[in-house]
Amino acid sequence: MDIDQDLLNRLVAQPTEGLNQELKRWLDPSIKVDQAKIIKATLALYNRNGGYLIVGFDDRTRQPDPAAPANVRQVFSTDKIQELISRHASDRFEIAMGFGERNGQEYPVLVVPPGVRVPVAIGRALVESGTELLKVGEIPIRTLHANGTFSTAGAVPKDWPAMLEICFDNREADIGRFIRRHLGGLAGALSTSASGDEASASIKQRAADFLTFGWTRYRLARNHLPTLTEEETTALEWGKWEVAAVIDPPLEGRVANQEESVINFVCEA
Repeated sequence: MDIDQDLLNRLVAQPTEGLNQELKRWLDPSIKVDQAKIIKATLALYNRNGGYLIVGFDDRTRQPDPAAPANVRQVFSTDKIQELISRHASDRFEIAMGFGERNGQEYPVLVVPPGVRVPVAIGRALVESGTELLKVGEIPIRTLHANGTFSTAGAVPKDWPAMLEICFDNREADIGRFIRRHLGGLAGALSTSASGDEASASIKQRAADFLTFGWTRYRLARNHLPTLTEEETTALEWGKWEVAAVIDPPLEGRVANQEESVINFVCEA
């Protein structure tokens, strides 16, 4: 999984929380309590169609946690974290680990990919001194419904519509990918000029990935704006609509400008 280093550096330069981003203080993956936090956060992001778990920051002040381990890359190795998540998730999925740098300190960024087709639940319990830290069957998700702020919690009925919509959208993308692969030669009706990684992703998934990238950039830019009132914050979170479009095959010899033009295209719903 390719990771944009510039994006990782921006995430730790301006850490923030959202439905697709979560901040955690420094964690020790060898301790069961911290293992549970990592697993819940990762599954919650995956059920929200991917995102970033940024370690080493206070989720309230968004300031660095000074208790950094000496060997950050060893403590947060991809293999260790992947094995931990795969052991307790009801369905396995790939994660990646990157490291953003801020003032000479590296901070782990756990990258969770999009593509969930079935909600992922806790598949194996985790118990510490008689306390059940992870309960089999619980479905973590990033939500606003638990306490009115961005948080990781077990899915409640209000979360199901959004979660199921994400799963159905990803299944539709799989169907589109199947059709293009098997019928792509029919008079060019279902052709694509993409290659490499783009060839393996549907048009819809590429648009979804761009929306995720744009949301991350928005959250970073939002930190530079004046503090909003509670009413303004609520309106900002709920009173908007995001759209992304992918033109496929790409238009050759054109640039984005102010000139009027007409493009015939098919909209993939």
